[in-house]
Amino acid sequence: MGKDQIPHFNRHDPLFKDPLAFYKKYYDGVARGELQNVDAHLYKKLRREGLLNNLPTNARVITDSIAVYRSRYEGVMREDLAERDPQLHRRLIEDGSIIFVPMRRGGRSLDHPLDYYHAHYEGLRRGELATIDHSLYQRMLDDNVIIEVPSRERAAQRVIGDALDYYHEHYNGVVRRELRKLDSSLYQRLSNQRVLDLIPED
Repeated sequence: MGKDQIPHFNRHDPLFKDPLAFYKKYYDGVARGELQNVDAHLYKKLRREGLLNNLPTNARVITDSIAVYRSRYEGVMREDLAERDPQLHRRLIEDGSIIFVPMRRGGRSLDHPLDYYHAHYEGLRRGELATIDHSLYQRMLDDNVIIEVPSRERAAQRVIGDALDYYHEHYNGVVRRELRKLDSSLYQRLSNQRVLDLIPED
């Protein structure tokens, strides 16, 4: 198996009988909430065997995203990283370091560029997308769907609705301090709706 192929926990894996070893090999440091999203089978196995207490409850505080990527995932493609470690993938985008992470060029399909954007770059603004993934940006321009990508002007017009639902959909597991840095308007909305105490602390 190549390094850019991300395995999911399954009974054919040599580590199937030792789910904690599998977690440490492929997901070490990933918080419980994140793991439940990216590998539900492994999460359930750990829960059934009473091993979840070995996993952190809060999302990591990533201070140097590219250093974390290079030490743990060197060579892993963007698409696979987004699936395996969504928090790191998002932080790399926020830091502008995603450009140092390789992506599949010939192998990916942009037949549905808007779907691809939502799957891999949700929330990224047009200028950032143009820098990070110019071919996708150009395809969205050609297909006249770039309007669906927020511009700097439209960012303030985002409709959040239920702030807690929005948090769980886009930032599940991210702690308060990091959320305040990543999305200050959502942080304020959570506070206004008196649900900030439901977001994990550092």
